[in-house]
Amino acid sequence: MKRLRAILVLFSLLLLLAARDAYARDVVQLSNLPTLYIDTYDGGAITSKSTYKWAKMWRVDGDSIAYYDSLQIRGRGNSTWNLSKKPYRIKFPKKQKFLGKHYANAKNWTLLANHVDKTLLRNALASFIAKRLGQTFVPAAFHVDVVLNGGYIGNYQISDHVDVHKRRVDIYEQEDVVTDNEANITGGYLLQYDGLSSRDPVYFPTEMTQGAVSIKSPDENVINERQKDYIKNYVNSFERKLLGNSYRDPEQGYRAVIDSLSMASYFLTVEYCANADGYYSIYFYKDCDDPKLYFGPCWDYDIAFNNCHRLGELTEKMMINSAYSASQGRRWFSRAYSDPWFKQLSGRIWHRAIADGLMYDALAFVDSVAQRIDESQQLNFQRWDITQRTWDELMLFSTYQEGVDYLKQFLVDRAAYLYSQLPNPEGLPFPNREPGRNPLGIDLTRAYYIYNVGTNYPIDFLSDGSNLVCGWEYDDSRKASQQWRIEPVTGDYYRIVSTDSRLAITDMAQEDDDGYAIGAQLQLTETDEADDRQLWKFVPTAGSYCIVGKQTLLAWNNSHGAADNGNPILSWKNDADNAAKTTRQWRLVEGDELPDRIDLALAEDDIDYRITYSPEREEVFIRIPNDAKNREGIVRLFDLQGKCLATGSADQPLSVAGLPRGVYLLGWTVQGHSRSIKFVKR
Repeated sequence: MKRLRAILVLFSLLLLLAARDAYARDVVQLSNLPTLYIDTYDGGAITSKSTYKWAKMWRVDGDSIAYYDSLQIRGRGNSTWNLSKKPYRIKFPKKQKFLGKHYANAKNWTLLANHVDKTLLRNALASFIAKRLGQTFVPAAFHVDVVLNGGYIGNYQISDHVDVHKRRVDIYEQEDVVTDNEANITGGYLLQYDGLSSRDPVYFPTEMTQGAVSIKSPDENVINERQKDYIKNYVNSFERKLLGNSYRDPEQGYRAVIDSLSMASYFLTVEYCANADGYYSIYFYKDCDDPKLYFGPCWDYDIAFNNCHRLGELTEKMMINSAYSASQGRRWFSRAYSDPWFKQLSGRIWHRAIADGLMYDALAFVDSVAQRIDESQQLNFQRWDITQRTWDELMLFSTYQEGVDYLKQFLVDRAAYLYSQLPNPEGLPFPNREPGRNPLGIDLTRAYYIYNVGTNYPIDFLSDGSNLVCGWEYDDSRKASQQWRIEPVTGDYYRIVSTDSRLAITDMAQEDDDGYAIGAQLQLTETDEADDRQLWKFVPTAGSYCIVGKQTLLAWNNSHGAADNGNPILSWKNDADNAAKTTRQWRLVEGDELPDRIDLALAEDDIDYRITYSPEREEVFIRIPNDAKNREGIVRLFDLQGKCLATGSADQPLSVAGLPRGVYLLGWTVQGHSRSIKFVKR
C-alpha cells in the first residue's frame, strides 16, 4: 500500500511539473495560422521512420494555447523522408479531435511538409477535388507553422493518417485476434497496392499483375492466417474478373465485385490532377458483409498537377497511359477504362462535375487557401529557397504567386483536355470563363429582394440596433433594408450584404456535439473576408432555392412559417425535407440597379475621407484632407477570383483604363481601417 501511495504521489508530481511546463515555454503565433511548438523530451533530432520519440507540444492559435504532453513523433514518407524538410507522424496518448468536431477523434495524425510542392497547396487541392468527384473520405488539409526543438521548420499541413476510423475509412475495425473458426471474416480490410508494399509486415502478391498488396487493417498483431487467405483470394478473384475475357460482363466481370462510383471517382481524381503516383500507390478497402471493393482514399499528390520533371509535361496526357506503373496498379484502371460501360460512367460524372462548376470551384479554392496561408508561405520560403529544385518539380518560379498562377492555369487547361477526351453522353458544354461570372447567374449590377416562398415576404432586418434578420411584408419605403447585394466570393458561395448598412448576413449557430445547433436567428455583422459564417450557397429546390451556410451547413428557415412583420429567420435543418417545406424555400427578385458612381465618406478619427470614381478619367481616388495628420491610404482593385489588378494611394489615383467592362471588388484601407464594395465598370 505504501508503495502504491508513493507511486501515486510521484505521478501527481509529474502531472504538476507537466502543467507548469505548459506555461514555461515561450510561444508566440508566427503568422495568422496556428503555430505548433514541438519539443522532443531529450532535445534530439527525429531520425527514424520506425522509432518514435517522446515529445510535448504547444498549439498557439490567437489567444488560445493548448498543451499536449506525452505525445510521440517519428518520421514518415518514402522519398520525401530523404529531403531536408521532413514529414512527420504524431501519436497522442489518447484520441484527440485535433482538427475539431467535423474531423476524426483519433490518436494518429500526420504533418505533411509539402516540400516538393512550391505552392504548398497540391495535397489540399487534391482532397477538395476528390470530395467533389465523389470520394467518401478525403484526408484533411489544415495548414500550420511548425517550430521543432526551438527552430522554425516551415509551413506544414496537418492531415489524417490513413487508417480505419470513424470520419476516415469508416469500415468495421477488428481490435482482437479472431480465434473462432466460424467467425465472420468478410471485413473490414484496408489495403494498399503499392510499389513498396512488399516491405510492409503483412502483404501478398497478386496473381495476374504480380504486384504486392499490403494489408493495413486488421493490424499485423491481430490478423490471422485464415483472414490473410480470405482477402488474398478475394483480391485475386477481382483481378481475374477484371483482366479475364469476360471482364465486360456485368455479372461475370469486375463490376460484380467493385463499387463503380468509388472506382470512377478515384480514376477521375487521378486524371484531373495528373498525379504521376496515382496508380503506383492505390488504397482500397472492403467492409464486413459487403461484396464490393471500394477505391480510395486519394493521397500523395505533391508531384501532381504538372509537378514531375521525370515524366515531363502531362497536361494533355492520360495518366492511365503515362503515370508510374511499377506496381502494375495502372493496369487495373486502364483495363476498366477499356470497358465502354465504365468509360461512359466516368465521362458522365466528369462532364456533370464540370457543368456544376468543378473547375471554377477548384480555382477559387486555390485562391482562397493561397490567401489564407500567405503570411506563412513567406516565412516558409525564407527558411527554404523557393527557387531551388528540391526533388521532382517540373517548373520553378522566382515568386510564390507565379507558382500559384501556374497551378491555376493547369486546372483550366487540364479540364479542357479531359473535356475533349472523356465521353459526353449528355452533350454538356464546356463552361466559358468570363469576367464577372457567377455560378448563380445573377446580375451583379443589381440589388435583389429575397422572398420566402411560403409567406411571400422578403427578408429584412430589425432597426432596433440588434440587426436581427426577419421577414417583413414588401414595403417600398423599406427598400433600403429589404434589398441585398449578392456578392460571389468563392466557388458556389456568396456573401449577402445589406445595401443600406453594408453589413453581411451571418449564421450565429453555436457548436454542439453534433456540429451546430439549429434555431439561431440570422444576424447582420461587419463584413469579414475570413468568416465562413457569412458565406451562403443557393441550392436549387422545387423551383426556388434552399440557402445553405458554408460553415454550419444549416439552411435558412422562416420560423413557424409565420407571415408576421419581424418574424425571425433562423438557421435550421438542411435535409431531404427542403424540397417539401416552403419555410426553407426562397426566391430572388431583381431590385434596384446598383450605382455606378462611388462617392462614399469614411469617418476615421473625425476626418472626412472620401473614395470617388471619375468615369471620364477612369480613375479611383482616395480623398484625404490636407490638414489630416496621417495622409496614408491605399486603394486596390481585385477581380472576382481575388487577384489584385491595380493599386492606388492618396497621392496616386488607381487607374481602371484598359480593364474590360465588368464587375470588380474595390477595397481601401486608411489608418488601419478597411472596407470593400463591388465596383462596376461599364
